Amino acid sequence: MARTKQLPDMALATRWPHRFLDLLPASWKRGYLLRQSGGESAGEVFTLTEKLHGAKRFLISWPEKGENLLIAYPAMRVLREATGPDAVYVHLVSAGLAAAVAELFPGEQILSWSRTELAWHEPSVQAIKTSLQVFAPQVSLNLMHPVPSVLSALIKASGAGLRMALSVPGAEAGADSAALLTETEPYANVQLQAALGSPWAGHYFQFLNSWRYAGFSMQETWTAFGNDGDASGITEAWAGSNASPEQTWLYIHDVSDTSRTLDDDFYSWLWEKIQMRETEDVSIVMVVLNSIGTSLVREGRWRNVPVLKASSLSEYSSLVSPARGVAAFQGWGLHMASLAEVRCLALLRREEAAYDVSKWNPLFEVEWVA
Repeated sequence: MARTKQLPDMALATRWPHRFLDLLPASWKRGYLLRQSGGESAGEVFTLTEKLHGAKRFLISWPEKGENLLIAYPAMRVLREATGPDAVYVHLVSAGLAAAVAELFPGEQILSWSRTELAWHEPSVQAIKTSLQVFAPQVSLNLMHPVPSVLSALIKASGAGLRMALSVPGAEAGADSAALLTETEPYANVQLQAALGSPWAGHYFQFLNSWRYAGFSMQETWTAFGNDGDASGITEAWAGSNASPEQTWLYIHDVSDTSRTLDDDFYSWLWEKIQMRETEDVSIVMVVLNSIGTSLVREGRWRNVPVLKASSLSEYSSLVSPARGVAAFQGWGLHMASLAEVRCLALLRREEAAYDVSKWNPLFEVEWVA
């Protein structure tokens, strides 16, 4: 029978006979996961420099939020290039983001998981465990926070001798997930502590510090995603908008965000923010995200604004790259645009400051909004 509900943290099974294990106390289940994933021992004693220079098999566990994944991409791209062409990577990623990671790292192995099946004895989880043990990573980098307990156990079970993880002050975390992270051993034996309030990009670039310590040459470079979309299709899309890319700002609209009303008041507000950054005439074109099965409601001047759509990450990047600029609220679309070589006007609330990447991307500018 199909399951649609997210399983609780530390779920051990969804069917009998193992399902009775879920009735036991959380402390027992935590100990069970420790035993099942290799025990409580810290593992081998190693020298960090030697470990990093000898590593050729890497496991990356990606963030569960799409925007965090995209912000983490430049740091991981720097690492991928620094470790050389003979290094091999496996990417552990939530099912909804697997296609995006496949585009970012073409040809590399993707292992996907789902919150609806994240129980230790679920066949899909055991299949991931088997695949990880066959791959036998030497180094794992866990970019998630908080980390589901079963994923922590899978990473330990992979046999990776060096297991790096984030420790993020003030980040929201469930009690069980937080406990597994604060108990550094055995799930992580290198834990990166960032300053309170640090942007997410800084957290992800911090992973590179260990390689710098080991003598690798690494810069905090903001990597642009290659424009590999259908050039003819992009040209046709722009031609259909009756707009010149060089004179056009794109507004990225996510129809799933019902707090954004496309009316005259919002148009005037956005137009003012764009005009503050311009010295010549420009126009606005809207790019719509999450439009499948959802109607687009426009009022006033928005009815005359051309609409463009993209179906993939590379196509989206190719679509926005020729534009004069991109304006967007916090979300997947904003950070996809930040990976294209285009000016980005990020419309962020103060509580979204962790998503400011202007320190690393010179084309990224923030307008703080209420």
